[in-house]
Amino acid sequence: MPRERTEALVCPVCRVPRRVEDTRLLKAEAAWLATGARDSRRQSGWSVEAARDGRIQWAWAMCFRAGRALEGHPARQTWYDYNPYFAFVDVRLHCEDCDNDFVFAAKEQQFWYETLKFYVQSRPKQCATCRQARRAKKRPSGAADAP
Repeated sequence: MPRERTEALVCPVCRVPRRVEDTRLLKAEAAWLATGARDSRRQSGWSVEAARDGRIQWAWAMCFRAGRALEGHPARQTWYDYNPYFAFVDVRLHCEDCDNDFVFAAKEQQFWYETLKFYVQSRPKQCATCRQARRAKKRPSGAADAP
């Protein structure tokens, strides 16, 4: 009898093929659906299809344990027409003000999207230094710096 073929996905963090069953995609998808959320555009298993096509940010469980990625929880994120984050990894972006590259750290992404509830499609346009300078210009003179 032929062996059943196991579907594999290549982890975008470690670049190693992994069985779908060894990822947390379906578990995270189920947790989101358990909140009562409805999305008529998606059927069960949409996260695997999106991972296969490179449309979501995800990682294998061992990448979380090794500290190469932070686990994302779609149920805690604000998303509608853009895919949620199943994992957070450091991302290199370009500052529009100083024209330098900067890192949008995984921990900062997790804070933006799961604590502050920014829409998942939002990204910083400036590095931290330029953002601070921009805020300082807007602040009335004599106002104390926020922590």
